[in-house]
Amino acid sequence: MRRLLACALIALAALATAPTAAGSATAAGPSVTFVGAGHSAAPSQKTKSVAVPSGTAAGDTLVLVFTHATSQAWDGPTGVTGWRQVASVTGANSLVSTVYVKQAVAADTSATVRFVSPVYSKAMATLASYRGADPSAVTAVGAAASTSSTQHPTPSATAPSGATVASYWVDKSIATTSWTAPTSVTTRDTALGTGSGRYNSLLADAGPVSAGSYGPVTAVTDEASRAVAWTVVLPPAGAGSTQPITKLMVVWEENHTSAVLSQMPYLSSLGQKYGQATQYSGVTHPSLGNYLVAASGQGASTCGLRDPLPSACPQSGPTVFRQALDSGATAKTYAESMTANCQRTNSTNYAARHNPWVYFTDDTTACQQYDVPLGTLSSGALRSDVDNGNLPNVSMVVPNLLDDAHNGTPQDADTWLSQWLPVVMAGPDFTSGKLAVVVTFDEGVSTNQVVPFVLVSQSVSQRVVSSVGDHYALCRLYSDVLHVAPLTGCAAAPSLQSAFGL
Repeated sequence: MRRLLACALIALAALATAPTAAGSATAAGPSVTFVGAGHSAAPSQKTKSVAVPSGTAAGDTLVLVFTHATSQAWDGPTGVTGWRQVASVTGANSLVSTVYVKQAVAADTSATVRFVSPVYSKAMATLASYRGADPSAVTAVGAAASTSSTQHPTPSATAPSGATVASYWVDKSIATTSWTAPTSVTTRDTALGTGSGRYNSLLADAGPVSAGSYGPVTAVTDEASRAVAWTVVLPPAGAGSTQPITKLMVVWEENHTSAVLSQMPYLSSLGQKYGQATQYSGVTHPSLGNYLVAASGQGASTCGLRDPLPSACPQSGPTVFRQALDSGATAKTYAESMTANCQRTNSTNYAARHNPWVYFTDDTTACQQYDVPLGTLSSGALRSDVDNGNLPNVSMVVPNLLDDAHNGTPQDADTWLSQWLPVVMAGPDFTSGKLAVVVTFDEGVSTNQVVPFVLVSQSVSQRVVSSVGDHYALCRLYSDVLHVAPLTGCAAAPSLQSAFGL
């Protein structure tokens, strides 16, 4: 009976309507073509190896997906150098899956990629080669299932015209004996492991696609499992594709529900032009707990006090700032009216409780260096970094108490945004497509915690996200932009990167 049901589900999946932009024709122009793919689904080993696909030539784009259990440590990739980690997903299914990309050189065409573990372990490595893609513009959005199912949808992503989009699924299941993709895509590689705790995967693609949202694509397994699903967008070289988002700036406002947008016409216009989330929420009252969640995902612990100073409620553990620095990226907070770096006490119109980095005692040295006064519209830290294209990968902008709508009015806050955001959006980080800017509020009013959430990016247009999210999701977005695993407490939050198609 289960086999008959599985066959019926496979048939239904094959007949399912193709995702938006999937397989749709585009005007003649640069094209991306599939070269080959391979995998390593061998039994437990200390070395997991996969060969560069036959036919790969210098200049081709290599896409590597490596998936293993969160309890196991693997080093790599080695054997082929120059990889860029595009994205990583850690899920409740105890799997971590990572996508890497690089442009092949002559020495790679007969090489083998390896991952090494200190103990015998199972894992899945899949390596595909594409010709005509721009490796610097490849993006990936992943999702890890929290419940078992035979239906495995990929997340949606934004694709430029002419791109090829690869869909990839992988599970760790003794029950799975087949993966089946819908007819809207072309199957490129299927891998089925052996023994208990084995890994199984499926790679398919479609293209060229029309510009816009692509996905979901739903593949079917013959038995229920919890899979990781990826959407990998490969824009054609020379097609003017946008730079992948590598920098995220969050601008904080204070103490208003989403109804305040009626009093903030500039911010409202940005939400309508670019993107906005209509059910995004603060997580607690009063302010400090919300900032701590967004910065660390460790919860809203304020030591039983109401908005204490850092000296009364020091925090420990990792932050998104430390995560950036440890991964070789950059981080900075720009706080208006702060009089000294990493200021841990209040002063006129500056509130330490709105500057979360100053609370984390494990990161005092970095805070002293990178938590800085904002400056003015004409000079200072933020203006200089904007003009020089030196905005960090992770940043927070903290207006003072008059400009964040806490002590001032919503109109004051909107005026401040209308002066500063055009400056940021004229800078090279934004115009190149590297930078996304979020404007949100720390908390709502009373029991209504739904607050404005506006996302401004070159790759987002008139996007309205109605799914539920909160400051844990914002914490995860920082990690997703860094292409590292989300911090504990943030990993289970919904993906804003996927929701907005970044």
